[in-house]
Amino acid sequence: MAVPVEVLPALRREGRICELARRELLERCRTFEARFSMTSDAFVRRFDAGELGDDEGLFEWRALVEGAERWRSLGARLEEMLA
Repeated sequence: MAVPVEVLPALRREGRICELARRELLERCRTFEARFSMTSDAFVRRFDAGELGDDEGLFEWRALVEGAERWRSLGARLEEMLA
């Protein structure tokens, strides 16, 4: 699908917003990584396998990881549109 030239600046701006939002969420994930001494990837595997319990903070961490992935995915889709 061809993207009209008039919307390219808006798509680029949205791509930058996606990256900034993703970085913010990843920074918040680093706080949890330090607190629990594990990477977010390891956390997701263990959390999803039911190995870590149901502490409220763990659900917040899981939501942050999911949100960062959604922003990454949206940014990638925008990049595809701009290519």
